[in-house]
Amino acid sequence: MSVSVGDLVKYVRPYPPEAHLVYEVAAVKDVGGGSWVLLVEEVEEDVEVAPGVMGGFGCWEEAKEFAKV
Repeated sequence: MSVSVGDLVKYVRPYPPEAHLVYEVAAVKDVGGGSWVLLVEEVEEDVEVAPGVMGGFGCWEEAKEFAKV
């Protein structure tokens, strides 16, 4: 999947109670044939960073773990 900065995404295989959560892509990098994304980081635990958008945890994750909303 190709994602860009600013795209809204969801996890492909989320923990069931979190299946509805939406995140925003803050950065994208290609490494070793794979794409990685960094989500906009949460400011306060379990508080939206924008209306309808949850914050990530500040780590790079494989882009294939996400689907665009």
